[in-house]
Amino acid sequence: IIGKGTNDDFWVQVKKGAEQAGKDINEQLGYKGKKAVKVVYSGPSDKGNVDEQVNILDEELSRYPAALAISIADAKACEVQFDQAGWNGTPIVTFDSSSDYPGISAFVSTDNSASATEAANRLAEAMGESGEVMLFMQDSKSQVAQTRENAFVSQIQSTYPNITIVETYHMDQIDTYKNQMIQELATDKQEEEVIDYLFEKHPNVKGCFASNSDAMELVLDEMERKNVSPFIVGYDVNNDSMEALKAGKIDGLVVQNPFGMGYAATIASARAALNMGNEAFVNTGYVWVTKQNLNDEAVQSILN
Repeated sequence: IIGKGTNDDFWVQVKKGAEQAGKDINEQLGYKGKKAVKVVYSGPSDKGNVDEQVNILDEELSRYPAALAISIADAKACEVQFDQAGWNGTPIVTFDSSSDYPGISAFVSTDNSASATEAANRLAEAMGESGEVMLFMQDSKSQVAQTRENAFVSQIQSTYPNITIVETYHMDQIDTYKNQMIQELATDKQEEEVIDYLFEKHPNVKGCFASNSDAMELVLDEMERKNVSPFIVGYDVNNDSMEALKAGKIDGLVVQNPFGMGYAATIASARAALNMGNEAFVNTGYVWVTKQNLNDEAVQSILN
């Protein structure tokens, strides 16, 4: 099982879910010794690092695993390795973020289009259906980020004529934004200064959409540094975003089920290894979390 990272809350939960699924398979089906299912989780130490993830994929495929599941950091980066897996008889399952590669056995994920559409509706409601919006995306390369961005933008543009998307910032394209600053500022800038620049460029921004916890951190840090207070919606929860939600600084979060994602990816991989078949898309669900519903049973069940 190959994720996009190893250390942050989301990927720690994915690993726990994957490993728990392996334990449950062995216990419930009585697999022991050499027949036991062995689950190995790995991911880039630098979260989202495409080259490091591809190197890990190469290493794991050289061990001829019975099956392999991966959250693809770059939708175009793994096709040669997937061809190799096909030649070796290793089925591929994707989770969290997939690609258009035709030989994938199953895709295990949140419904990113539906959840981003809901986030757009919730932000529009909070804004009174008018004003300027900025998007903060974790990257420009992964399918999951592209799906969320496209769904959010499509919903805003088709449904809310008085809302204007004035900027979309991709965290893997910081040099592009630095180049925009050449005429006004020195180019040797940290990311926080680039974010300052974007808010100064658009002083009337009323709402922000953050596509994951890293993107959300950029927006929350800007609120602290510059004392701005846009309406904010986004994805995923960690200690910082939870505190901001409780304090009313975040208006709502799409909270995914990373434990369930890791668990279902392992189950789908085992089924693929045994030629048992899988649903093409396995929806692991999400909940919309606000300060008001934080203590609801359905919300607490996925948070805990």
